[in-house]
Amino acid sequence: MKKILKKTCILFIGFLVQISFAQEKTISGTIFDQDGLPLPGVNILIEGTSNGTQSDFDGNYSINGNQGQTILFSYLGQKEIRIAIKSQTTINITMEEDAEALEEVVVIGLGQSKNPSKLAYSVATVDAEKILDAHETDFVNALAGKTTGVQINSSSGLAGGSSRILIRGVSSLNYDNTPLYVIDGIPVSNTENQFDSRDEDQALFYGSTSGGSIDISPDQIRNITILKGAAASAIYGSRAANGVIVIDTHKGNKNSSAQFNFKSSTTISNIIEPKRQQIYAQGSRGNYRTGEPGDQTSLSWGPKISELGIPQYNPYDIFRTGITKDNTLSVRGGSESSTYYASVGIFNQEGTVPTNSFDRYSFLFNSSHDITKKLSVNAKLSYTNSINKRPFEGNGRTSIMWTIAGAPISYNLLPATNEDGSQRLYRTNRNNPYHLLKNTGLTSKTNRFQPSISLTYNILEWIKLKATSSMDYNLSNARSIENSGIIGTYSSGRVLQTDRTNRDFNTDIILTINKDFSEKITADYLIGYNLLDRKNSSLYAEGASFVIPDFYDLSNTTSLQTDEQTSIKRNYSFYGQANFSYDDYLFLTLTGRNDWSSTLPSNKNSFFYYSGSLGIDLAKVFDLKGTLNRAMLRSSYSRIGKDAPEYSTITGNIKANPGDGQRGNINFPFQGSGSYVQSAIKGNPELTPEFTNEVEISADLQFFQSRLGIEINYYDRKSEDQIFEVPLAAETGFSSIFKNAGSIENKGIEIALSATPIETKNFSWDIGVNYSKNDSKVIELAEGVESVRLSGFTNPGIFIRKGEPYGVIWTTLYKRNEEGQLLLDDDGYIQFGDVGNAGTATPDWTGGLTTNIRYKGFELSGVMDIRVGGKIYNLDEFYTSFYGTSILTADREKDVIIDGIIESSGAINTIPIKKDFNYWNAYAGDEEFVQKTDFIKLRNVTLAYNIPSKLITKTGFNSAKLSISGRNLWIKTDDSFTGSDPELSLYGSGNGQGITNFQIPSNKSYSLTLNLSF
Repeated sequence: MKKILKKTCILFIGFLVQISFAQEKTISGTIFDQDGLPLPGVNILIEGTSNGTQSDFDGNYSINGNQGQTILFSYLGQKEIRIAIKSQTTINITMEEDAEALEEVVVIGLGQSKNPSKLAYSVATVDAEKILDAHETDFVNALAGKTTGVQINSSSGLAGGSSRILIRGVSSLNYDNTPLYVIDGIPVSNTENQFDSRDEDQALFYGSTSGGSIDISPDQIRNITILKGAAASAIYGSRAANGVIVIDTHKGNKNSSAQFNFKSSTTISNIIEPKRQQIYAQGSRGNYRTGEPGDQTSLSWGPKISELGIPQYNPYDIFRTGITKDNTLSVRGGSESSTYYASVGIFNQEGTVPTNSFDRYSFLFNSSHDITKKLSVNAKLSYTNSINKRPFEGNGRTSIMWTIAGAPISYNLLPATNEDGSQRLYRTNRNNPYHLLKNTGLTSKTNRFQPSISLTYNILEWIKLKATSSMDYNLSNARSIENSGIIGTYSSGRVLQTDRTNRDFNTDIILTINKDFSEKITADYLIGYNLLDRKNSSLYAEGASFVIPDFYDLSNTTSLQTDEQTSIKRNYSFYGQANFSYDDYLFLTLTGRNDWSSTLPSNKNSFFYYSGSLGIDLAKVFDLKGTLNRAMLRSSYSRIGKDAPEYSTITGNIKANPGDGQRGNINFPFQGSGSYVQSAIKGNPELTPEFTNEVEISADLQFFQSRLGIEINYYDRKSEDQIFEVPLAAETGFSSIFKNAGSIENKGIEIALSATPIETKNFSWDIGVNYSKNDSKVIELAEGVESVRLSGFTNPGIFIRKGEPYGVIWTTLYKRNEEGQLLLDDDGYIQFGDVGNAGTATPDWTGGLTTNIRYKGFELSGVMDIRVGGKIYNLDEFYTSFYGTSILTADREKDVIIDGIIESSGAINTIPIKKDFNYWNAYAGDEEFVQKTDFIKLRNVTLAYNIPSKLITKTGFNSAKLSISGRNLWIKTDDSFTGSDPELSLYGSGNGQGITNFQIPSNKSYSLTLNLSF
């Protein structure tokens, strides 16, 4: 009986299994859009399971399911489709547009996404895919040329170099002018990690270092919105006075199976060599010097190398081909109640300098979950680890470019040392660049954590409460080394260890109300509270005079000094915003915010600011149809407050460092005793906030269903009550005091044109043109203060001066008459005049051209950047023209007649001279080296190909894309410019723009990228 029962059960189970297998079947088909074109990337999911797939490039799909189950088809911008599995094995789908989902949306932060055509103020967006096409280490550089009102400069061609972004000019005379970065609604810091922030001129003598924006992996970015006007950024508070860059990272999708994406890119880079003379050998007065011991000189005023019969060398052979490998793996998906997205990125860059590298390891996890129908949670964790190894740049003798730029073409820089181990070089009192690479440099390491969590509770259908808590935690350390035997300030050796901790804690509680008055009058409101708690601390340990050479350890030094700096700031705010709309054509936005800041005097640390914006769409007012589909006119007025620097209201104490100016200084602690003295900078308990007031008027016109668009913005921005250090008379016992004592004005116009001239089934062409012009003027400085130095030297230097544009190049000018003609001496040579304004780094105007052509699976895009009118002081030419290696000295034997007037007679000059060593040594003044930075730059060209699915169906991949890109392929500069790249600026992200000096040349690069999804 048992055997019979057992056999019966086995037969029954087998029957059930057979039935279940009979029910499971393979469903396949093709998915089309509303125009009948195959639709790739559609999510296909068996509801209630994790079984899912995506349509391939040709819209084909295949999935296994059981009879009675439901297949869910979903795609961004299309209506979801659900189909029950019955007896069919083929299901072809035609999806329909979801008008509401297709509505153009920009992310403006604080959890808000808006249709730009319904905003009362203007914003700018940048396609995240084009950011990736640029293959920039720092995504900020990829913004250049793509939008109006934004100017970007790189510090050098080093891997891990810093970048400066400026939106609508300078708002603060002498403090931070970089915009606020907001990532997924969380404000984050963008401070440049200087290895010794105690040294105000670190950039001048050692070069600048990378900024905080380099920690943002471009692959994590989904959307970028730039809030240029104060009306758009006022809600973000005092940190938004310089504009806001809103970044939205990738998220998961509901009702989607796991979708993987892998991107791998390889880039090769080579320097763009500055121009230099390649005719004359080392020597002086036409006599040849070998550069070997006893026959050395810094000069290349020898005979022609062709007359000597000796080899010619290129000192730029020290550079190599840089290689960058960038790999990213991501996965996204979700269920009916949850979403997830995770990505891991590995970025390894070998710079064009042999010892230069930048490595970035990034991780991002975004998730959301509906706990109940009313309560949801969003959690995010971003982690970045970066390591940067770099040589020194700038005006210090440890800069490798000093003796590269000055090296004679007749001298071989190798070997770097003599047989006895001493440095070998063509001149004295400088260092061989190969020797510097082995014995000096900076290594910095950063670990950056950005966790955040937010809870959203839907109180009612139209009332929502959201609480967000986040932290930006940055742990970094840097080690700067100079070996003993290096010629410079620390000839006996130095190691400087800097450990820095920066922590920003942000909390936002936001109540949003979306309650319409009627069908025509709609409104939404936002009321919020913000707490910012910031703590920055730095610990410095500096050891000098090594006991054992080549042993870079603090214990190996005979002189050890330590220093510690800590700053704490707390700011809390209440803010509100109201958006009103009438009949979908009249829009009004009002904002208000009140801050309480710990950096202001305790009895008056509260300040209020606001904005108001009005927009009207005349195309809807007059019911215009056909040609003109949008005619939005906008106007706004805003006022943004900004608090004071930390501890500027009090007078602190500093470590004593007395000296007599001849026998050195005493560094405390000394012989077991410590000493502090009162700071020379006097605090001011009467400080008040800075305020920036802006009026903006704009027009946004869209024609032919947005196939042609033009946007024009005009703004007038004035920043008042600027806080900076005002000099004091010596008898006061102080050198300076913090005061509200300045104002600056920026006026500008921005024009953006977009067009799609051709759009067919297989071919489309998009083109964009932009133009920006900003005029700045320093309106007021403190009484008795004529100028404030930003960078450089006393002469030449970059200065703030009343009545002048911001950041003028202040130096000795040539003597001229009232008509501006040069006044020459009786021998036809230039004469020196007074010290004055030689120009500014700020261009008269900037422009950009973007284009994108698609043909079937091919896509060709390009970006061109244009700047006209700026100037820079080229300190490289100041030195190398004296040495004789500058391109300016190539025509030294040619007769030249300087265009000018003989001062003594008033006659037009006809006297020929030669621009030889005598000219460059005795007559050429600073004005000679102020060069125009006008340029047209082909920043990026990318050719991409979407590989047809029929070629990859058997590989298991859903789609594959191959692209090649070129960066800095062509640069057209003004004839006066002789450097590598007029965009380079020694002071990195700082305010002292307008000087270039012995920086690593810019790069030209080529990239190959493969993108796979599966």
